[in-house]
Amino acid sequence: MKYKSKINKLVNTKYGFMLCNINDKYVGRALIKYGEYSEDEVVLFKTLCSSGDTVIEVGSNLGAHTLPLSKIVGPSGVVIAFEPQRIVFQNLCTNISLNSLENVYCFQKAAASKKGTLFLPSINYQAEGNFGGVTLQEEGVEEVEVVKLDKFIEVDTLKLLKIDAEGMELEVLKGSKKLIKKFKPYMFVENDRFDKHKKLVSYIDSLGYDMYWQMAPLYNKENFFNDKENIYGKLLSANMLCIPKSINVQLSNFEKVDIKNKHPYDV
Repeated sequence: MKYKSKINKLVNTKYGFMLCNINDKYVGRALIKYGEYSEDEVVLFKTLCSSGDTVIEVGSNLGAHTLPLSKIVGPSGVVIAFEPQRIVFQNLCTNISLNSLENVYCFQKAAASKKGTLFLPSINYQAEGNFGGVTLQEEGVEEVEVVKLDKFIEVDTLKLLKIDAEGMELEVLKGSKKLIKKFKPYMFVENDRFDKHKKLVSYIDSLGYDMYWQMAPLYNKENFFNDKENIYGKLLSANMLCIPKSINVQLSNFEKVDIKNKHPYDV
């Protein structure tokens, strides 16, 4: 008997086979149509990380960047991936297993400044939605364990801390302060909430980091499937590359974040 999933499609993407939700209008749909998602970010990760490195990824979704990160750090490296949504987490684990990525450790947990419990809102994964944009709540329909990375993670090294936590980025950072102080990793932090921008950049500055904008387009005209139709227009992912001030670098292709200014899209 031939089986057809109501919500998932298996796609041979740029970085391996991935089970993608056909109703996810950003991550899933990009992987299905283009065979990749936000490739400019992956290009950046390749310059930051190498074989043997350790990466922590908070907000892995179904693994669009977990797979390439796993390949970048190689068998001697480690990727620790967190995804709080149970249904999305199932896809993440499937995608790790499909590609035999033994260097990836997955946890269905959220991260914040203290351990506890938050809840997922009601989500219909069989209808179109942005499943990469779900914010955890004080009340909801499904309980999610929240951990403090400083207490939950024990690593000997840390090269990159990647955070895409839908408005909880500051809380994740506060719960990772000891890890950050000890290892001084590169950080890649989503910053697309205008109301949270000022506190977020001020805190990262206090940790001794310079920040640089990376506005990655969702559409890459040189995408893996060579699909010329741009369904995302000029949409960008607003992220910050954070580099310890002790590392003296000049990034000519990145605009430095001025902590005194508003978010560039807050007009």
